[in-house]
Amino acid sequence: MSAIWKANKKGNTENLLEAAFSDKDFYERVRMANGWIYQIEETKAAKYLKSSG
Repeated sequence: MSAIWKANKKGNTENLLEAAFSDKDFYERVRMANGWIYQIEETKAAKYLKSSG
């Protein structure tokens, strides 16, 4: 529950990212809960996507 507490305590996206940069355990807990959304350009993502055929 620490990740949820920190998220509620921080309040906005910039502070959450700041907390993740300074606290590896916090970042990992949020990551394991599928709490991060990553944005990547389609051309760069192509090499990581599995083909559907």
